[in-house]
Amino acid sequence: MKGTNVTITGIVIPADWDKHGNVVAMTIVTNSFEKYLVTNDAINSKLACLVDKQVSAKGLIAGEDLFGNKILEVHEFKVCNTNK
Repeated sequence: MKGTNVTITGIVIPADWDKHGNVVAMTIVTNSFEKYLVTNDAINSKLACLVDKQVSAKGLIAGEDLFGNKILEVHEFKVCNTNK
């Protein structure tokens, strides 16, 4: 799976905070409850304002963390239109 290009859709949630309570890492959780930890700092800062929003993200699987969650190097993302 490592090195695989993927496109995922899911909800953005915070994954880690610094000692001041600022979000420093984001995770995208899919409808099937798979968690993808986002590795790019530049993308993380853009996703921080999209907490609880649904996004579609394209990127490369960089590996897994200690808990078996996939690590995703996001190359691009867009906010999904959830209006029906």
